[in-house]
Amino acid sequence: MKHYFLRNTMNYLLGVMAIFVSFQTPVHVLTLHATSIPKIYPKNYFQSPVADDIRLSGSFGELRPNHFHAGIDIRRKEGGTNEPVFASADGYIGRIKIQGGGYGQAIYIKHPNGYTTVYGHLEKFTPAVQKFVRDKQYSDKKFEQDISLDSAQFKVRKGEQIANMGNRGNSFGEHLHFEIRETVSEKTINPLLFGIKLNDNSAPNLNGIKVYEFEKEDVVNERSISLKKSGNNYSLAVDTLEVLSDKIAFGVNATDGSEGSNGHNGIYNLRVFADSQLIYKFTAEAIAFSESRFVNAHMDYEEHATTNRYYHRAFLLPGNFLNMYDSVVNRGILTVLEKPVTVNMEVGDVNGNIAHLKIILKRKPNAVTTNFSKPIAQYLLPFNEGSLINFNNVQLQYPAGCLYQNLNLRLGSTETENGQLSPTYQIQNTRTPLHTDFEIAIQPTASLPDSMRGKVFMAYCKNNDSKISNLGGSFRSDGFFSCKNDEFGNYCLKYDTTAPSIRLQNTKSKGHKSKPTKLAFIIKDNFYACGETALKYTATADDQFFLLEFDAKNNLLFYNLDENRIPSGEHRVVITVTDFSGNVATFRETMLF
Repeated sequence: MKHYFLRNTMNYLLGVMAIFVSFQTPVHVLTLHATSIPKIYPKNYFQSPVADDIRLSGSFGELRPNHFHAGIDIRRKEGGTNEPVFASADGYIGRIKIQGGGYGQAIYIKHPNGYTTVYGHLEKFTPAVQKFVRDKQYSDKKFEQDISLDSAQFKVRKGEQIANMGNRGNSFGEHLHFEIRETVSEKTINPLLFGIKLNDNSAPNLNGIKVYEFEKEDVVNERSISLKKSGNNYSLAVDTLEVLSDKIAFGVNATDGSEGSNGHNGIYNLRVFADSQLIYKFTAEAIAFSESRFVNAHMDYEEHATTNRYYHRAFLLPGNFLNMYDSVVNRGILTVLEKPVTVNMEVGDVNGNIAHLKIILKRKPNAVTTNFSKPIAQYLLPFNEGSLINFNNVQLQYPAGCLYQNLNLRLGSTETENGQLSPTYQIQNTRTPLHTDFEIAIQPTASLPDSMRGKVFMAYCKNNDSKISNLGGSFRSDGFFSCKNDEFGNYCLKYDTTAPSIRLQNTKSKGHKSKPTKLAFIIKDNFYACGETALKYTATADDQFFLLEFDAKNNLLFYNLDENRIPSGEHRVVITVTDFSGNVATFRETMLF
């Protein structure tokens, strides 16, 4: 842990140094190396968690919204369903986590070599584990669980079946999410570095690049460029790429495939050379969860928000302190003076297959950069300092480290509409990323009876999207209503007096002779809610608690019939669902099951 802290501190200082020197020194003079010692991982300790060849639907380090993918996603075999999942090595089940979203049903196995393997989106556990979990849920009268276990309770052997593959949690097709973590730090390591075999003999695909031109420290122009392919080699349509600025950087849209995959997985590494000197290297070897949100600085966030395409930046934003880089020179930004620069880009997968791109870069003669347009700033927010802004009846507080680079913040507002307690405040736009929460506080401009104060919430929507999210929040002593969020967009105060809805699905009520195999209910609220503002629910049959499982992605509550819990017959079922504002919906019915 001490070495890990020192390395993070050193990389932070190196990053800060790079901010001051990156535009002072040509590429061939200054080199900053993040201190990294290549690590050797045990190659024969872990086996594949599935019986058949691995077919990937998601790779380690893949770019995802707000995070790097922390494991590999293994597809089910063709025509298979609920395939068995096996322990990758000897150990014991140290943790079981159950939730409606996330990994759904997950098992964590601790191994004596200092690693933990994680198995997510499971449909069911082995009978002994399943009974243990169900008993705990009934004892706690709660579906969601996060259970820590000691080494004596559930020991497992390498190759022993521990569960079945499923589609639980935030999963949109049956698969196994598999991770290998360092037990102490919980840093996730690429599982394919442990000798687990993946059939892959093809190099990644380069789908396009972007060129970024700088004036001082700001990107003032950017453009996308298509590529020509010949085998594993790529090139531009022109022999020489002319640019206006003397400071240039690149981004690349690349995907990787393997046998049985969809061909759209993430890459393992990216290297950029300028006149044969390595100036940038990114490797998807290991990820700390505390750093995963730096993905928003690593990728071209605005490009993804606009086109849904993922581009790896081959340069560092000033506030990007992610520990997945090595040998970075001048933040990956090239200096192009009178002499052309030869740029070579290599994009590889974990099996060593590499795609190559060569670019001859030349500054256009007599180029002038002062004509580049710059955004007009209402407020200038430094990325490495905190900022407090008062704008009409809204207060914004951004902590240091909330931004990845200095920001010219734009604010606006609209009139108070029906059902609102304040104007809608337009804060920047959703194409700009935030690394941490900021605080927003709004003073109501419409009158509000005391009886309605508990119904107020902070409403959020992206741009002019009609989907409104309930962010919760609370009144401060100064009369402002406050909450925290990690996205720019549109904010206002609203109130909610509408109860959620409960809809019975695919079951039989009293009077029907046939019995269902499970009870299912769709629950919805009039505003999108998650986390602390998510709907709360309880269920009883004949005044006794019974367990409803929750599938968050489908807003589905369900109960698989179990005569050991509720015997066959007619039962008085009561389900209550409560939203953040305290509005309650109740389902009451006598049912045969």
